[in-house]
Amino acid sequence: MKVLFTGCTFNEEKLNELKEQGIEVSSGRMDYSEEELIDILKNYDCYINGGDEICTRKVIENNKHLKLISFMGTGYQKYIDVDAAKENGMLK
Repeated sequence: MKVLFTGCTFNEEKLNELKEQGIEVSSGRMDYSEEELIDILKNYDCYINGGDEICTRKVIENNKHLKLISFMGTGYQKYIDVDAAKENGMLK
């Protein structure tokens, strides 16, 4: 499973532990534009937003293959279109 984690806060030990479990975490920039997110997420199974980028309805609808969208922090409603994520079964 491939995960994009923008603003990744995991240390090397945690990243290695996840890798041993078959989870490949890639650290991404913290400021992707909508179009950049649409394109980059095509290569991932899950997305953890830890930056300033906004996961809009357009991003979600162009990446319906995503299994999970999450936000690291408070105020996730500002960074993820919650309705679109729920409609597509991506928000946990």
